[in-house]
Amino acid sequence: MAAATNEFLKLISGEQEIIIDACDGTRSIADSEEIFTRFLDPSFKDAFFDKTGKETKEISLEISEITKMSTLQKIFHSLEIDPENLRLTQHQIINFCEKYPDKFLINGKPTLFLFKMGSSVCVASIARDSCGLRIYRNDLYGGNVGPGRYNVMPSWRIAIPKLSS
Repeated sequence: MAAATNEFLKLISGEQEIIIDACDGTRSIADSEEIFTRFLDPSFKDAFFDKTGKETKEISLEISEITKMSTLQKIFHSLEIDPENLRLTQHQIINFCEKYPDKFLINGKPTLFLFKMGSSVCVASIARDSCGLRIYRNDLYGGNVGPGRYNVMPSWRIAIPKLSS
């Protein structure tokens, strides 16, 4: 796959290396109040989501800016890649937040990360303001958890694994 650029997305990370370290899968978002100091969506503490994940290798990410209002489903499906290949673990999302806090816009506009727990494919919506990071969980396919996130807006961002072309 080429860079994440299409009618909805414009690659903004370019050639910059954004590396997520290998993770042992022992960290969950529910137990990361020290990272998400502004708000941690209570749905992450649900027994279904409050689980550790699998071990992962080091990966590269790319960040794209959303250029056109759309839905979560259209944005991720516009990449024409099985969402299974775009998802991260909760531990990888935490690693990104720790290593790259400067990649979040300070104006509260979120960066979106696809992840999976069991059979649920979800989106972690992470935003930063002057008081810290906040995270919401949204269901990619059915219903919505969190404050009205069916639509995504221009200038929001998505972070996905960099796949070879």
